[in-house]
Amino acid sequence: MSPMHSITLNHMASRQ
Repeated sequence: MSPMHSITLNHMASRQ
C-alpha cells in the first residue's frame, strides 16, 4: 500500500 493511500485513509478516519 502506498503511503499516499494510507494518509488518505487516516485522514478520512480522523474526520469521522
